[in-house]
Amino acid sequence: MTNENKIKSMSVEKLAEFVDDIYREGERFVDPPYCEKPCTKHVDYPCRLCVEDWLKQESKT
Repeated sequence: MTNENKIKSMSVEKLAEFVDDIYREGERFVDPPYCEKPCTKHVDYPCRLCVEDWLKQESKT
């Protein structure tokens, strides 16, 4: 199952929890799971492409 498939099958509640967890850890914002830490992409590289690559990967859970 890809990350895309996993997300498509989520309930509204699970999707909301997922989105909230991506950007928040406690009270601070964090990097989404599709970002390299630290990001090594050129400053003009669209984040959308990283998201698309991540969605095509096999889900780890």
